Amino acid sequence: MIKNAQKNKTIDAVIVHKIDRFSRNIDFYAYKAILEKEGVRLLSVTENIDENPSGEFIENVLVAMAQFYSRNLAEEVLKGMREKFERGERPVKALIGYKNVRDEKGHSQIVEDKDTSYLIKQMFRLYATGQYSLGSLSEEMGRRGLKTKRGKFLSPEQIKKILRNKFYIGKMIMWNKEVQGKHKPIIDERFFNQVQNILAERKITPDKWQKRDFL
Repeated sequence: MIKNAQKNKTIDAVIVHKIDRFSRNIDFYAYKAILEKEGVRLLSVTENIDENPSGEFIENVLVAMAQFYSRNLAEEVLKGMREKFERGERPVKALIGYKNVRDEKGHSQIVEDKDTSYLIKQMFRLYATGQYSLGSLSEEMGRRGLKTKRGKFLSPEQIKKILRNKFYIGKMIMWNKEVQGKHKPIIDERFFNQVQNILAERKITPDKWQKRDFL
């Protein structure tokens, strides 16, 4: 909108429903200054703000209230996420292999997604053989049906993130803290640690890794 106002010299005003909808998540004064420089007025449909000292005062109060609401809301959301995490519940979207559902009381929970969890299990098994690099594993899992929402193969980096994620053994790490999750693990912890050993070994000599039988 701001860029359009700068380019289109026929725009006389930008009309918003309320000032707080324009000022909640942006630097209100910086953008208003840009509009004023271009000779574009900022008008509110529901708030009659005069272009005088009194109107400017009212506008400043409305902006301050909107920004306080936005910041306070963000803090409350983050607080809620932390509390949920402390209870062993993942506060964000489920990882591949799991899905978000609601119980009979409407509470959100994460359960195993049978449509994709078997692919995650296969991924760990294949990598544990020592016969696959991250790149070849990406291709193999793609052929088996593990793809992104856009239908593309997962990248080697995405494969590595999955293999390293403790969520699959029932644990969660956020805010530099590890807790036991309430969700069901789909990977055995000893098996998971074996995969971590292979990843660590290949990190030391990434260009010289050899296929080995780790099982």
